[in-house]
Amino acid sequence: MFNPFDVVAKELVRRDTRGWLRFLGVDTTAPVELIESDLTTLLTSAADLILQVDEPDRRYLVHLEMQTSRDATLLKRLLRYNVLLGEKFDSSVRTVLILFRREADASDLTGTYRRELPTGEVYLEFHYEIVRLWQLPVDEFLNGSLAILPLAPLAKYDLNDFPALIRQMNDRLDRDASPPVATELWASTYILSGMRLSETQVDLMKGLRNMQESTTYQAILREGILKGRDEGRDEGRVEGRVEGETTLIVHLGTMRFGPPDSRFLASLQEIADFDRLKRIAARLLDAANWEELLETE
Repeated sequence: MFNPFDVVAKELVRRDTRGWLRFLGVDTTAPVELIESDLTTLLTSAADLILQVDEPDRRYLVHLEMQTSRDATLLKRLLRYNVLLGEKFDSSVRTVLILFRREADASDLTGTYRRELPTGEVYLEFHYEIVRLWQLPVDEFLNGSLAILPLAPLAKYDLNDFPALIRQMNDRLDRDASPPVATELWASTYILSGMRLSETQVDLMKGLRNMQESTTYQAILREGILKGRDEGRDEGRVEGRVEGETTLIVHLGTMRFGPPDSRFLASLQEIADFDRLKRIAARLLDAANWEELLETE
């Protein structure tokens, strides 16, 4: 199923794989490759991002799992991914869980996952790393690789200083990025910021760059259309078009506002009018929350 967040995350990691590894505390000059690892033949979903590091004396994988919401199955999935990736590539696997929002955190996310026998004896202990973006100083993103700069609005700073942060980001991009790269990074920033900031705050970024020129932004829309609404149209089924549009709204809305509660999700799923769903989708970047997105419909 299409997830627009994947488009943003993969684009940022692809831009500077070593920059992302440095951000995670891995400083290497070895070749680094972003690899595709489709484990869906064995699992219900695929691991997020896999980096293969080819050191002279060893090869290992870094699995980046990015979470924007709470998931009760997360630890079991991390363990399965780690084991299956290790088997598939005959390699050691370092698992790093990146939490983008406080809402994704949970008390059992400690860096260690244990399984015990009925007697209480631990028979398996799996270690993983956790990065909580809102706990990291914003300067780490302002002064790091350009590929992590769009994460700055999710870092630790006084939200009253957000306008100053945007000016600092703009200065950095003007200084170090070409206009096309700056446009792409602003589009990623705009999309990611919606997970934490209000509509008024996010709107400060409008006009700095033309979001419509961003291939990242266009890819999100294109993927959603191709895998959502056009899929239904090709099949000649109104139900398919409605389902595709609903799926697109849920994914984009979840990235901006977090998962919809059962009330909003039920209201959305009750809408069978394709044109009405298109109007809702058109308001996604302007609405501040699920209630505002759906209240006029």
